Amino acid sequence: MAYSMPSGLGMDVNQLVSQLISTEQGPLNQVKSRIMTIDTQVSDLGKLKSALSDLKAAMSKMTASDFLKVNKVTSSDPSTVTATSDGTTPNGSFQLNVTQLAAPQTVTYSLSGVADPTTAVTGLQGAVMINGQTVNLGASNLSLNDFVSKVNGAGVGVTASLVNQGGGSYKVVLMSQKTGSTDGQITSNGQPGDPLVAKLAGTGNPPATIGNSTAQDAQYTLNGVSLTSQSNTVSDAVPGMTFTFNKVGSSGVTVGRDNDAIQKKAQDFVDAYNKVIDLTNSLRGKDGSFKGDSMLLSVQRQIYTQISAPYSASGSPKVTDAFPLVKIGITLDKNGKLMLDGSAFTKALQSDPNGVATMLTNGPGTNLVNSISGMLDTQGLIGSRDGNLQTSRRQQSNRQDSIQAALDRRQQALLAQYSQLNSSLATMQASLNRVASSLGM
Repeated sequence: MAYSMPSGLGMDVNQLVSQLISTEQGPLNQVKSRIMTIDTQVSDLGKLKSALSDLKAAMSKMTASDFLKVNKVTSSDPSTVTATSDGTTPNGSFQLNVTQLAAPQTVTYSLSGVADPTTAVTGLQGAVMINGQTVNLGASNLSLNDFVSKVNGAGVGVTASLVNQGGGSYKVVLMSQKTGSTDGQITSNGQPGDPLVAKLAGTGNPPATIGNSTAQDAQYTLNGVSLTSQSNTVSDAVPGMTFTFNKVGSSGVTVGRDNDAIQKKAQDFVDAYNKVIDLTNSLRGKDGSFKGDSMLLSVQRQIYTQISAPYSASGSPKVTDAFPLVKIGITLDKNGKLMLDGSAFTKALQSDPNGVATMLTNGPGTNLVNSISGMLDTQGLIGSRDGNLQTSRRQQSNRQDSIQAALDRRQQALLAQYSQLNSSLATMQASLNRVASSLGM
């Protein structure tokens, strides 16, 4: 009988080596855990940088030279006149009386005996001139529908349409795409000798009859001054203003400072500030990626210091007002977040708008913008921390690669060692089997 080696000397080399390597994974797992922590911090720091940038942008709008230059335009009758302003129009009132709307010229060709507008019309081919430009109709006869499509695709400044009047009576209408006694004119056609008169009717049929409406200017008065316009949209009568005439009639237009829009800028700042406070509290909380980190307290202290810095309109360094934003209705609650009193803000604007703008520009507004810029700079509080995290991330990544490479080498060595041992055991087994066989065992 064959002699067998003791049970257990044969082995699954891959499984054995895998188990041995898994016991040596501790340092690698520690590095991977550290990299995950750094990645989370980098991501969260990016959120903080974004929130601070939003706060800077919100305050920058309040310190900009055009902070108060937001106009609100009101029309007493928008169905007659609507108006907009680009923000440069001085406050004031305008009375408009529209007596005539600008209109385009139309040329109408009346046709009779048309059985089907999709049927080719004999002779409706070649080329015609519209507004001094050539419209190529092609070498084949066109239907009325095809003619309309050709004209509309030619880009000659007119819009063509086909009107069914019933009983085989149709009108082909050419309308200028512009209005006004000069701009709205359709030249070349609709005049004596117009070749379309015969072409549209077709060879052997009664020629079309022509109807014509005259292009006209808009006529209106602005604060009693008579004016005209080629268009129903007027943007050159009052600097920064655009009037649109919708129908004949009268309307008053008032331009004033838009306190609601200005207040929204203040509310946007308050919201952006509070977002930074909420985010920093969350990140340094017990579940945050920067748990207990003093950097986040420093961010809060810096932005609070700037918005609460004393300011004097007279320029005197000796002031008692340590939180000037209170004067425009922005206060601090017990949780360190800002609140905006809309009524107080509007009152401050109405009382001294220039004083509000000057305080923001020369006081807490500019201070805050500069402070945030400093924090976000590569050498600043946030910028330098971000740089350090990025450097640490690269170092840990290199360390991970190094440990992984060492483990890979260790694994290959163990595989070679145990594979050799397994092979030797197999050889010994074979030898023992031969000896046993020769002895009759």
